[in-house]
Amino acid sequence: MPRLSCANEQTLTKRQNAKSFVTMPNDSGDCSLAPHDQPREHRLWDLALIQRPLWARFFGAGGIGLCAIAAAATVDAHLIVAVDVIEDKLAFARRFGATHTINAHEVDAVKAIRELTDGGVEYAIDAIGLPQTQEQILRSVRAGYAGFYRGGIALLIGITPPGAQAILDTNLFVGNRSFTRTSGGDCRPERDFPVFIRWYREGKLKLNDLVTHRYSLDQINTAVDDLEHGRILGRGILTYA
Repeated sequence: MPRLSCANEQTLTKRQNAKSFVTMPNDSGDCSLAPHDQPREHRLWDLALIQRPLWARFFGAGGIGLCAIAAAATVDAHLIVAVDVIEDKLAFARRFGATHTINAHEVDAVKAIRELTDGGVEYAIDAIGLPQTQEQILRSVRAGYAGFYRGGIALLIGITPPGAQAILDTNLFVGNRSFTRTSGGDCRPERDFPVFIRWYREGKLKLNDLVTHRYSLDQINTAVDDLEHGRILGRGILTYA
């Protein structure tokens, strides 16, 4: 890339976009790997290296949540709980590493996870982004004790609807709990994609299985409708010639 003596916003954007393109190896097959998808794994991967064993809980077992579940399984999380309201998605999540599943329509999800883990998990991830799920992930992480061990981390990776506001109980932060969010998984494709590709080659990252639907360009309305109504278990891909 040529050296620049000065750069406007458009030039910087082009340079940043160029880093989002990574040459895929010939043996990558028909896998799907994109900055908006798999990088959610990178942030969880970084966090998971802090402590073991790792107990993690995921609100939302759709395409984004499945990527994070797969990341937790890749770093050998001890307990991985998937939470959703659709049984088919929960069953599908087990294929990617979920050790336990909870249907939030049938039980109090926060109460169930606290009972299962005797107080809460180290990491709770919200792959949905609704105000109620943001509140739930903070209540799902365990409390810490100053000078001995820190509390759990609530991580938001879903997109909050415009105008929506979550009301968090600030008393929960007294136990050294943390709430943070990541956009795009804090991923740097030129650094992280080779790791994801290695996971794929080793059979740890089931990218092919993640793609459950393919649509032609003239089926785009069907694709949107399937997405809105929860008919896509993993990821849907729009193909065009």
